[in-house]
Amino acid sequence: VDGVGSPAVGSICGVSNADVASRLGCPVLLVGKGGVGDAVDSYNLNAAYFAVRGVPVLGGVFNKLDVDGFYSADRCREAVTSYFSQYQPGTPPYGFVPKLSDWPPPAGAGAAAARDYERFVTHFVTHFDAVRLLMDLMRHAAAATAGPPTSEPMALEEPSAAADVAAAAAAAPQPPPPRPAGLPAAVGGPPLGAGGAK
Repeated sequence: VDGVGSPAVGSICGVSNADVASRLGCPVLLVGKGGVGDAVDSYNLNAAYFAVRGVPVLGGVFNKLDVDGFYSADRCREAVTSYFSQYQPGTPPYGFVPKLSDWPPPAGAGAAAARDYERFVTHFVTHFDAVRLLMDLMRHAAAATAGPPTSEPMALEEPSAAADVAAAAAAAPQPPPPRPAGLPAAVGGPPLGAGGAK
């Protein structure tokens, strides 16, 4: 699931990125900005918004970092890694991705554009720990589905139509939270649920 912008994007319509993640039970990977202090400050601000909604944040990747200078990728990596190891040891930075020169490729470049996209993927994978993220996602999923430990054996029952209906009802999407008074149902389109939203 891809959320665009900050965790609060969509709030004007009564449903934010954080609300969607909460409803889906999805943990979040924050894509942060570069810098030194600003990278950590922005991460914490966004993570706090998700926390208020009960959405776990796995960690972050810091993107579009300057190649050199005071706010270089190396300085960002050093400062942010130091911060997380001291103050949030269970929340890792998954990567620090420097800007890629000559990106994006010009439109209509054909085969040259395909090579540029391969270069982008290689660049990203070099600076992002996808294996660690996937391992953390698997641990999160296992912990979320394990439930509380019990010493009682699980009772097995024959499935019934009533049990199937109850399970389907429990798994059905829940309606969105009530919209604050005075806000439009949807900006730029028909009211949500009016058949026009897709």
